[in-house]
Amino acid sequence: MRKVLGICSVVLIVSMLMGCSTMVHFNSYPAEADIYVNDEYIGKTPISKKISNFVGRDPTITVKKEGYYPIIKSLNKEVKVGALVGGLFLCWPAILWCYGPEANQYFNLQKVESNLGSSH
Repeated sequence: MRKVLGICSVVLIVSMLMGCSTMVHFNSYPAEADIYVNDEYIGKTPISKKISNFVGRDPTITVKKEGYYPIIKSLNKEVKVGALVGGLFLCWPAILWCYGPEANQYFNLQKVESNLGSSH
């Protein structure tokens, strides 16, 4: 019985530790859009970056591409089961990392319409 409890404890601890951050993959249509996390340029889509799962963190994402309207928004989020289970059964502070960004974030940019040549 002790061996089973020990194995379960190790699995829960590893799950809890893995839940501290998520590798987030940023994609857009069209591709090659500039991605900023809290006004810090990280590169062009497609690109990946580790983002904290801490519940108090809600980074602002800005997506820009010339000829398209910019997108400014928060990340889509989800419950992180490993951190939630670890927090409930082992170490309650782990609950603070139980709600973080989804691993895949997709942005559909809208083309800026030109009104040149239109008459009113």
